[in-house]
Amino acid sequence: MIRVLHIFGIMNIGGAETMIMNVYRNIDRSKIQFDFLCMSKEKGDYEEEIKQLGGKIYKIAAPSKVGYIQHIKDIIRICKDYGPYQAIHIPTMFHSGIVCLAAYIAKIPVRIVHSHSASEEEENIKRRIYNFGCRRLINIFSTVKIACGEAAREFLFGNSKKAKKQVIILKNGIDIKKFSSINKERMLEAKKQLGIKENQLVIGHVGRFTKVKNHKFFIKLAKSFNEEDYVILLIGDGELKEYIENEIKESHLENKFILTGKRNDINTMMAIMDVFVMPSIYEGFPMVLIEALASGKNCIVSDGISKEVDIDKGSIEFISLNESIQKWINEIIRKANEKVNIKSRTKILEKNGFSIDKTTEILTKIYLGEREK
Repeated sequence: MIRVLHIFGIMNIGGAETMIMNVYRNIDRSKIQFDFLCMSKEKGDYEEEIKQLGGKIYKIAAPSKVGYIQHIKDIIRICKDYGPYQAIHIPTMFHSGIVCLAAYIAKIPVRIVHSHSASEEEENIKRRIYNFGCRRLINIFSTVKIACGEAAREFLFGNSKKAKKQVIILKNGIDIKKFSSINKERMLEAKKQLGIKENQLVIGHVGRFTKVKNHKFFIKLAKSFNEEDYVILLIGDGELKEYIENEIKESHLENKFILTGKRNDINTMMAIMDVFVMPSIYEGFPMVLIEALASGKNCIVSDGISKEVDIDKGSIEFISLNESIQKWINEIIRKANEKVNIKSRTKILEKNGFSIDKTTEILTKIYLGEREK
C-alpha cells in the first residue's frame, strides 16, 4: 500500500476539500491511503471521517506565523518522519511552489500541484512578485500539474503552449446519484424542519461567508424582490457570517432569510431549492455548481464565474454584477419556473467526466506514477 500526503490550510467543508474527500471515500484504500498536513491548529470538519477512513492528520504553523524557512523545514520533517510518501497532492495555489520545493528535498517522487481558482483578492506588487517566484518553483519542482478547468489552469500555470500541453484538466467529480435521487418525503421533512412552506419559492446558495462569495448581494436582492412568498436559503459558515446576519437584521429582512450554518446534507439542501444563485466576485470552477446541476437546479451566477461550468447549455444564466437588480430578479423567477429533465442532466454530467468514479480513476493512476492525459 502506498501513502499520499494532502496539503490544506484546514480540512473544513469547501470545494477542494470536499473533492478530495469524495475521492478518499471512493478510492481503493487497500492500495492507496491518504494522510493530511494542515496549517491550522483548529479541528477541521472532516477530521473525524479522515481518521475513520484510516488517515492521519498532521499540523504545522502557516508560513505567516513562522517564516518560510521554518515552514519548509516543518514540511520536510513531516514527510520524512511519517512517510515514506509516494505522492504529495497540493491544492494551495501559489503556496504550492513552496511545498513542492520541500517535497523535492524530502524525495517524494510524485509532486502534484492542483489549481482550483481563477483569481485571488490580493493583486498588489508584493503579491505579484511572490506569485512569480512560486510559479517558478512549481515549474521546477512539480511532476504533475492539474487544474479543474481552463481558467484555473491559466491562472496558476500560465497560458503558454507548454502549460497547455503539460496541465491535466481534471473535473471535480461528485457522487451524481447522491444529488439526483433525493426522495420527496425527505425533501418535505427538511423544509418542515427549516420552517419553509411547501409551495414557497426557495432561492438557494451554498458557500463560505467570505468577501469573494458576495453574500451582501442577497440583501440587495431581498430589498428589491417583489414576490411576497419567498425565502433566501444560505448554507455555510465563515468569517463574515455574523456581519451578514447583522445586516439582515438592520434591514428588517429576518423573515426572508434562513442561514443554516454548516450542513452535512448538502444534497438535501439542494433538493429543496427552486433555483441556485451564485453572485461571486470571481470563481474558477465551483464544484457546488456541479452539485446544483446534478440536483436538477437551474442556476443564476455572476459573470465572474468561468463559463466552463455551463455543462448543460442554458441551465446556467450568467449576469454581470453591474446589471440592474431587477434583471437578476427577472431571471431568478424565470429559471425557478423552468422544468429540468434530471435524467438527461445526469447523463450530460456523466458524459463530461463529472462522476466521482472517473475522477478517482484518473487520480489513482497519477498517484501510482502513471501520467494520465
